[in-house]
Parts: sequence; C-alpha cells; structure tokens
Amino acid sequence: MKQFITYAVALLLLFTNGCTPNNYTKKEHQVLLNRDGGTLALEVISDNILHVKYAPGDTLPGRQNLAVRAEPQPVDWDVEQENGLVTVQTNSLTARIDTAGTVSFYDHSGRLLVSEKPNGRAVPEVSSHGISSYAPEQAFEVGNEALYGLGSYQNGLMNWKNVPLRFSHYNQKDAVPFLVSTKGYGLLWDNYSVTYFNPPEQELQFDTVVDSASNIRTTTFTSETTGTYYFAMESISEEGNRYQGPILLTMNQDTVIHYNTIWVPEHLSGRITLEAGKEYSVRFRNSNAPTPGRVFYNSPDYNKTAFKSSYGDRLDYYVVHGKTPDKVIAEYRERELTIGDRPGSFEEMDKTKTFEVVFVEPGKVQGLDSSEADTVITYDG
Repeated sequence: MKQFITYAVALLLLFTNGCTPNNYTKKEHQVLLNRDGGTLALEVISDNILHVKYAPGDTLPGRQNLAVRAEPQPVDWDVEQENGLVTVQTNSLTARIDTAGTVSFYDHSGRLLVSEKPNGRAVPEVSSHGISSYAPEQAFEVGNEALYGLGSYQNGLMNWKNVPLRFSHYNQKDAVPFLVSTKGYGLLWDNYSVTYFNPPEQELQFDTVVDSASNIRTTTFTSETTGTYYFAMESISEEGNRYQGPILLTMNQDTVIHYNTIWVPEHLSGRITLEAGKEYSVRFRNSNAPTPGRVFYNSPDYNKTAFKSSYGDRLDYYVVHGKTPDKVIAEYRERELTIGDRPGSFEEMDKTKTFEVVFVEPGKVQGLDSSEADTVITYDG
C-alpha cells in the first residue's frame, strides 16, 4: 500500500507540472523541463536552429509571434539524460542543459559555440499601466570572437563585443536583435520592447559644471586595468529628444563619443584603450538636451553578451549555427527568422503605390523632379 501511494504521488507530480525537476518531457518538436524555478523549453526548428523559451512557474505562456515566421521542420533529433544533464541533438547542433537550467550549444564535432552564463538568466515581474509582465534578461559567455549585426547605428563601430547598446528605432538608427559571431553561430533575441544589449554596470559621476548653457561637465577617471573600455551616453526625456548636437565625450582630449547631426539619438556608444592606474580628465558635452545626460561604461573584463528587455511574456531566443558568418545569415534568412507578412488593411491605406527609379551612374546628372525614370515599380499593398 505504501509503495502504491508513493507511485501515485509521483504520477500526480508528473501530470501536474508536465515534468519532474530531474526529468524532461519530450513532445513532437521540443523538450520541456522544470529548471531554475520555472519552465524551460528547447524547441528544434531545424538541424541548425534551436529555440529556447523560459518563464517562471509550471507552465510556459503562449504568444502570438509578430516577427518570427519559422516553423519546426521535420528533422531527426534525439534527447537523452545522464546524471541530470539533458542533451538535445540534431545532425548539426547539440544543446546541453544542466541541473541549474544553464544551456550550452555545440557543433557536430563537439566544439563549444556559445553557452549561457551560469546564473545569467533573470525574469523578474514588472507592471506597466496596470498590466503585469516580465522583464527577461539573459547573459551568455563570450570568448575569443567578434560579434556583428544588431542593426544600423551611428557609433562608428562594427564589433559589438562588450559594447553597450539600446535597441530602439530612431532616425538613422535601426535595431535588429540578431547578432552573428565569428565562431559560427548567431543569436536572435525575440522581444519587441526596448532592450539593452550589454547593459553597462558602472557609471561616471561628474563633479564640475563648466558651462550650463552648453551642458558641459567634467570629472576624472582612473582606470583599474589596461585594455579597451566601452562607454555609452544616454539622455532620455519624456519631452522627446533634441534635433541638434553636438554630443562629445573626451578623455585627455581623445575622442570617445562624438555625434553632431540634426537628429540625435538618445543613446550613443564608443570605446577607448586606457592604461591601468592612470588618471584621465573627462569632458562631456550634451548640447540642446532636456536632461544633463548620463555616461556609463563596461570594463575590459565585462566578458559576456547580455540582453535585457523592458517587458515580455517570457524569455525567448534562437541559436543559429553555420560554419561561417555567411552560412549563419543564410540559415537565418532561409528559415525566415524575419518579419512576416501583415495581412489586412485600413480605411486610408493606399491600395497601390508607384515608384519611379533613377539609376545613378558616373557622368549622369538627373534632377529629382525629372520625368525620365529608368524604371517604374508598382507596389500592390
């Protein structure tokens, strides 16, 4: 009788939670586990794409995806467990989930591509306008690699390793939360809210106002280690942003951040190499801004890749594998991890648009108001 009761309780736990803390539940295209106080799902999209989802509690909330069109493909994959380590394997990609819920990704030869940072996941509850949500955050280990992509920015940088960014759209700034590593993988952070990439952990404190009209302040900074420091200027206000700069951050008169156009984003990044133990004179000009502005930075030992979103129903990202960055991007596009069609219409929507295209060639001068277009494209919207 005692054995029967024990068995019945075990079954009850299995059907109530979907999976026990030390086991997993395999479904058609995914594996479900109870890890880190929540539900973790690893979904197989293709041989080269795995989808990770996580939310606190015993169930994983569903969601209507407004951007990613990828559907799981009919590929062969296996799952096994040994000493608490759950392994999901396709023909090209392997994911290993430890007892704490940390996920690591490997190629077919067993080479580590990327791994979540231990204790690098956070999904705190937040509320906005009376609506409850989460603020998902995930950090990954970063190694000897360069990280490209993430959209179009006016920072003068290409390699985003350790660089703090703020994902939001603005004139001359487009955020695309997909990065490509030289190690042969890509990460797509699937969240629509304002997101910080490599959120900075330290802030400069300015002690002297040089010119209040031009918003110029100064301070000193002593670097603890020799290496590249990554700085970010942020100036956010409910009044909206400014339409003219300049924005200038210098250290010993060396330029770290400089931006001077009509449209000024609320967040800019830069980098500079500093020597350990050396004191630097810092000058920050934040012209025509409704706020004084703040300056943050990441030290050379930041050593992680992190995403931190403002809101979301759950934590959600994709890992894409390819032997080269080109292969990663090709897989990303082929599986349609991109914005999908938008069916429907509205009352004032233009049913048809016509574009007259003029090809610019050396020695060819033609005004914008010319009626001699090289080709005409009709868009049926």
